[in-house]
Amino acid sequence: MTDELIIEAIEDDDLDLQKPVKTSRKTSAVVNKYEYTCLLWCRALQLTYGDPPCVNSENLVSPLEIAMKELHERKMPLFIERELPNGEKEYWNPNKMNLLNH
Repeated sequence: MTDELIIEAIEDDDLDLQKPVKTSRKTSAVVNKYEYTCLLWCRALQLTYGDPPCVNSENLVSPLEIAMKELHERKMPLFIERELPNGEKEYWNPNKMNLLNH
């Protein structure tokens, strides 16, 4: 079975960073290297095609730099979908996850 990561765009008004997630999770709240790379690539691609940035990007030139700033400032407008071995799916907001050593 291959692992798949699906990252989906969400609307800005759907981001509620004040309320913690109260559901029971089976996976950890840590963004792994694969998810980190996919988040940055997907968001940089969206920015390249004209999506407005969610952070102040006056000094930044590259869409990748803007995507990194969005992720580290917890303003990333994407979700991570993790598929479990039993076929269930967990959806994570990367703005509420730990970014260890990234």
